[in-house]
Amino acid sequence: MRSYSKKIFMFLAILLLCMSLIGCMHEQDLTHRAIIVGVGIDKAEDEEIELTLQIVNPSGLGLQQGGGRNIQPIWVNSTKGKTVYEAAREQLKAVNRRPFYSHIQVLVISEELAKEGIMDILDYFSRDYEVRLNSSVIIARGTTAKKVISAKSTLEDIPAIHLKEVLEDNLYSGVIRNINTFEMVKELNENILNTTIGVVKFKEGEEQELIKSMELEGTAIFKEDKLVGWLEKYETAGLLYIKNEIRDRVIGIKDPLNENKRVVIEQLRSNGKVRAKIENEKLKIHINIKAEGTIGEQQGENDLLMEKILKDLEREVANTIKEDIKKTVDIAQNQFQSDILGFGEEIRKKHLNYWREIEDNWDEIFPEVPVEIDVEFRITRSGLTGPPSKAR
Repeated sequence: MRSYSKKIFMFLAILLLCMSLIGCMHEQDLTHRAIIVGVGIDKAEDEEIELTLQIVNPSGLGLQQGGGRNIQPIWVNSTKGKTVYEAAREQLKAVNRRPFYSHIQVLVISEELAKEGIMDILDYFSRDYEVRLNSSVIIARGTTAKKVISAKSTLEDIPAIHLKEVLEDNLYSGVIRNINTFEMVKELNENILNTTIGVVKFKEGEEQELIKSMELEGTAIFKEDKLVGWLEKYETAGLLYIKNEIRDRVIGIKDPLNENKRVVIEQLRSNGKVRAKIENEKLKIHINIKAEGTIGEQQGENDLLMEKILKDLEREVANTIKEDIKKTVDIAQNQFQSDILGFGEEIRKKHLNYWREIEDNWDEIFPEVPVEIDVEFRITRSGLTGPPSKAR
């Protein structure tokens, strides 16, 4: 078991010990609570909501590897209702313990439901004091939230923890946006910024039963609270540069001395800034990115340590990053007219009086705002020990 499994197991053990010492037998007794670690929400027939819960079975933790009783560490159950609250109440007809939501790791929302709007369904989770607001939120693309929550892990006793850790491993890699419940509700309540949420989907042609068959990459674009489109892997990187939510990234480019060979750059740091400028009463957005990294891999035998070659590599990486950002800006402005980039928020912070003049018409103004993009990339020599090795 990895860290989260151990923490939950220790949490259960400590609570059981405390309750045995004080003789507490009221409804808060852990033995009367169902520990929820994963939640899936789908659109069902007849305008109903389908709620799927991944529930921890403490008796099954750690038993799979050691033999003994054949008890599963988690149990998955789905119920339906006109609202999330009503669907949650239906859980009590099958789950013999009262649900305990303080350990939710992931909240999965289906694509179909997200297209109709998610604000109403999130009301339940933001209102309930027990719900964990730092749980990760993801959109199930081309599948249902139920299938994602029901998928099994070959690495963890608790699949929801596996999903959470994959999201955190990719937090700064630029392939997916990891947003939690609190941040999402906050962005949805903003009149300026439209939210974006990470995406999970199953690999084409693979069975939708295992987490290892999933891909966690890409981003769902929202306008107000409705899903309107997608950013793919590289466009997601562009978004995260703008929002300054990216750090590590692997960028492959052509060898400047041999176009048939590749050089892989490992980006180690990035700092992104968005500035709103008003000149002659005309608005302009300036995006500035400064990043650095090392050469992670090189094909061929060319010596890339020469100053001129290093400058060529830096220029090529900077152009790659700039192109990703340009595609993202173009999609946001021209395809979906959705300010997912935070431009309006920046104008309000720095030019409040100007913002008050344009805020009522921002949806129409946003697509027309000119955007300048500057990217600087520096290759540090700390990871370089000399020319590549040659076969002898």
